Amino acid sequence: MKKTILLLILLFILSTPAFAADSKVITLQDGSKIKGNVIGMDNGSYVVETPSMGQVHIPDNNVASITAASSAEIQEQAPSAQDSVPSNITATPEFKSMQAQMMSNPEVMGDIQKLIQDPDVMAVMADPSFIAAIQSGNTASLQSDPRLKRLSDNPNVQALIQKIKSQ
Repeated sequence: MKKTILLLILLFILSTPAFAADSKVITLQDGSKIKGNVIGMDNGSYVVETPSMGQVHIPDNNVASITAASSAEIQEQAPSAQDSVPSNITATPEFKSMQAQMMSNPEVMGDIQKLIQDPDVMAVMADPSFIAAIQSGNTASLQSDPRLKRLSDNPNVQALIQKIKSQ
């Protein structure tokens, strides 16, 4: 049971925009910075998905530079312990405690960030219906979902869960 709860917490964290693999820092000509994922170009404007503003269009001539977000900047974008999961899921003290423990540990958060580059994790997290189930807190649906089983069998996920359990 604890392994399932840890896996669900990992999935909730991974489903947030801050953990997308291609997080960038876009520095504008006026010196301001926007953190997000560059998802494309549209009529001479960068299309950027941000955690706080949603999708924004930034004209190319307003951009001074685009750089990869550092792990500290990605961590800055990470959701708070309260905001990363739906409120109907966070009711149990055990869940709250495990989530807070994970999110307050920079090493664990770095390991979670690395998981997003795992091909199995990428494949499952690319499915909008799976992300919707995660974000809605539909644990009954998730627990019977074969994709959750596939992730729980992933060696990288198993190693991270063991690391968290041993702390």
